[in-house]
Amino acid sequence: MNGSCTVTFKDGARSATVGGLDDAKVELVGVDGDRVRVVVAGNAAVVTRDVPQPVGRFQVKATEVSPKKVVLKISK
Repeated sequence: MNGSCTVTFKDGARSATVGGLDDAKVELVGVDGDRVRVVVAGNAAVVTRDVPQPVGRFQVKATEVSPKKVVLKISK
């Protein structure tokens, strides 16, 4: 089954569990300019805004990156 979702981190939120992605845990580790350090289902990666990046069995794209808000589109 293929699935995708959008995860928004804001106001200091750092993790979410996504039911639509087999209950994968998504963690926001840090933000550096237009790059985001994330862990998705135990796999760590650095994702640059608007550049899709494979992270384990998922594809992750950061569509919005700022110190106060990060939006990730995650698909499998």
